[in-house]
Amino acid sequence: MVVPSVSIFADGWRIVAWDGAARWQPDSGQFLFDFDAQAVAPRIAAPARPAPPAAAEPPSRAAAEWFDLGCELQAASPDEARVAYRQALELDPTLADAHVNLGRVHRRAGDAATADSLGRRAAAMTHLGTARRLYARHTT
Repeated sequence: MVVPSVSIFADGWRIVAWDGAARWQPDSGQFLFDFDAQAVAPRIAAPARPAPPAAAEPPSRAAAEWFDLGCELQAASPDEARVAYRQALELDPTLADAHVNLGRVHRRAGDAATADSLGRRAAAMTHLGTARRLYARHTT
């Protein structure tokens, strides 16, 4: 019986055995293929590019849900909270709490005029005493 010659070499982090016809990993028995990409490349068509995804319709939320989202975002991300409160007010302009909280975000950003305007709107649409207490509590 003739024992063929086998060469052992390292290919990166793996050990490869080669008998002149095939290459494999001796530890797993996995055969390794040597593809010549330059020879194959001209025969391969360029991959089709997928169509860009259609603009997703944002999930519809109720005014109260936008308000709640604004409350969650207010401390960590006032700019995003501002957007959420505006969405809430677009859906329900009578949501006094959204006016108050949006005013609070504006006041903390240094825009006292807008904050005051929002506070007056909130006071006009709710019981005056309750709105004043809410507004006063958030302006300090």
